[in-house]
Amino acid sequence: MLDAENVEYYSLGDVNCETGSPDLESNSQSLIEITDLYGLHKLTSEPTQITKTSSTMIDHIFTNTPDKIVCSGVSHVGISDHSLIYAFREVSTGLHKKGHSTVHYRKFKNFNSESFRSDIFSHNWDVIREYNDPNYM
Repeated sequence: MLDAENVEYYSLGDVNCETGSPDLESNSQSLIEITDLYGLHKLTSEPTQITKTSSTMIDHIFTNTPDKIVCSGVSHVGISDHSLIYAFREVSTGLHKKGHSTVHYRKFKNFNSESFRSDIFSHNWDVIREYNDPNYM
């Protein structure tokens, strides 16, 4: 149904289909055939379950819009034998302007870190709860 709607989508999780082996078992082969049929791209490319005796690629992220992914990968955090899989998607704020742009910058030659910390601590941060848009916050 998602394919017929022509929307961006992701499928991810521990699907227990080893796709890192040259000899795919039947469930893994079926998964690859289905993702190929729907034009999905696999964003994981290294082992996601590592034990003392083996490493397998059984946790996956698939998407139909790989061009919107800035980076993806696997992070071996050590909490479990399963590693963290992640993908960072490009986010557009809709504030793109055409033409020239001006770059503003600050010199930190005379920056006083204690004064800065004091200003940060003295500010009433409850005001940001009035907004839903992070740009206004």
